[in-house]
Amino acid sequence: MTDRLPFLHMRHETEEALCRRAVEKAGLPLSLGDCDAFARDLAAETGLSTLVNVVLGDRQFLVGRHNPTGTQLPDFSRILPRLDGTQDVGFCPHVVARRKALPLRDVCLIPKFASNPVVNGMGVRSYHGAPVIRPSDNEVRVTICAIGSRPLSQAEGRRVDAAVKAARDRFLEPIR
Repeated sequence: MTDRLPFLHMRHETEEALCRRAVEKAGLPLSLGDCDAFARDLAAETGLSTLVNVVLGDRQFLVGRHNPTGTQLPDFSRILPRLDGTQDVGFCPHVVARRKALPLRDVCLIPKFASNPVVNGMGVRSYHGAPVIRPSDNEVRVTICAIGSRPLSQAEGRRVDAAVKAARDRFLEPIR
């Protein structure tokens, strides 16, 4: 599975430092530990893997992440590149561009998203993400998301979507 996406286990000694810098550039008054704790709380609420993702330039920095036991998703690096400058890895760059939430109960039902590298490379089948729009400058550099290894029912999707949006609102509180 990881042969298709070599960055899944990419470990650089500077990975943590790069993520700390991404947190600063995004204007977040939080540490990586705070972001991980935030992701852990959201994972407990949704039962899915969760991320706080900073999108800057041609990289995504997973500054908060939690992959609960039993989610069937592999461990992955905190830094995700774009593959070729045109196709994004994952779905958070789409949330940044849309500036609104992106609920995908089954990513394979939409051809544009079914071909995303994380579908085959990581086994992602459901995604619910929401943008963090900074009130000070109206910029989107951060997303909050939950990802799963199986499609979600309509009821599950609504519950996860509501939890992600509520988490996004909580995340915004110290930024205001």
